[in-house]
Amino acid sequence: MPKTFTPPVLLLAAHILFSSFVFLEADQNFTLLITVQPWFPQVGGEVLLIPEESKEKVDTCSWFRWDTAEKNQILVYQPPPVKDVQYKASYTGRESVNTDCSLQIRNISISDITYYVMQRNTTKESEVGQIFLVVIEKQSDKKKRTSVSGGAVAGIFVACIVGAVFLVIKIANRAENSLEPSPE
Repeated sequence: MPKTFTPPVLLLAAHILFSSFVFLEADQNFTLLITVQPWFPQVGGEVLLIPEESKEKVDTCSWFRWDTAEKNQILVYQPPPVKDVQYKASYTGRESVNTDCSLQIRNISISDITYYVMQRNTTKESEVGQIFLVVIEKQSDKKKRTSVSGGAVAGIFVACIVGAVFLVIKIANRAENSLEPSPE
């Protein structure tokens, strides 16, 4: 049976791969912390990307997918008193922005797995933050995976150790027997 990888393992591998590409973008200086609620949203659910609170008056917030290229821009938001939202090229109709500049995405799918970048302009500075969104597929009752219990894992581990010790003893006996002089 070929070895299969679970979705969390594949997502971790994708995150590590994408992280290496982002480090190549030396022109980005990420100073804005963004958190995700919930941490591992499920397909079909909602997710909220929340930037840390600003100490300054916020002029605009811009959200992007992957990087800050114009084609990847989702929306630009101007908080109250203006309270204006401009939807951009990467807007899908499932995104909305809250007064704290957090981005809400509804009916999320596997295709939403990517980096999200927020650029916030305040009266004093411009800040940029990013977060990698991981989306978990719902497990149907028919497709529920069976897992190995902790006791079974411990048993396999002990059996491997016993087997390794047995092999070492067997090899040592062979080596010892091959060194003994043959009777003449």
